[in-house]
Amino acid sequence: MPGRTRDEYIREGLQALGMERLVDLDKAVASQRHSLYQVFAARHEEILSVTYKVKETISMLRDRGWNTHADLWNICLYTNLVAHDLSVLVLEIYVGQDYWARNLAARNAALLMFESVKGLTQQLGKPIRDVLKGLGILAAVDLRLRATRAPLDTFRSTHLAQLKAIRNVAAAHRVRDGSLLLAEIESIDLEQVGSLAMEMGGILNDMGTQLQLLINETSVLAPPETVVPANSPT
Repeated sequence: MPGRTRDEYIREGLQALGMERLVDLDKAVASQRHSLYQVFAARHEEILSVTYKVKETISMLRDRGWNTHADLWNICLYTNLVAHDLSVLVLEIYVGQDYWARNLAARNAALLMFESVKGLTQQLGKPIRDVLKGLGILAAVDLRLRATRAPLDTFRSTHLAQLKAIRNVAAAHRVRDGSLLLAEIESIDLEQVGSLAMEMGGILNDMGTQLQLLINETSVLAPPETVVPANSPT
């Protein structure tokens, strides 16, 4: 029996990775690939500029000892970094042309979403509440803060188990059995993971808007570190 050709093995691999399921998506993207890259490139440049502006601001605030304000800006920085990484992965999932790279991007997106949704939920809990309490505005923004976190909580309760399953095996390579690992990799549904990543991206965009409002509102408040207690000796 003659051996199979290299092209036959490649074809089998592409089919296992879902090439045929993605035919319609790829056809729709093909005519827009260049413009999509341009749109994402512009978005990523904007995110990058924000990242380094925030980094500079945090450094300045820390140097002055205004750690309460710096802690709020740091939460914004974390959110921005997650949004940037996720956007890069979404671009590869939908627009990339290497099927293995797209599958890897989907696995990494699942890993990122699993870890960051927990991190963001934590950041929008006690850390940010302590900051806003220290700045004296927690009561005024409490309902808004809860509304900002609500979509994240819903996403976590709905999708965390699915993301964990991908993260533990296909993304983190915790299974040492190559056959089982490959089966998990082949089972990744790029469109499904991409859809979750787009949903998460929308949540991050809304969070970013609300965090920017908090930054604007708190920037006019005196740092608690500079406030002299009323009973302090002069």
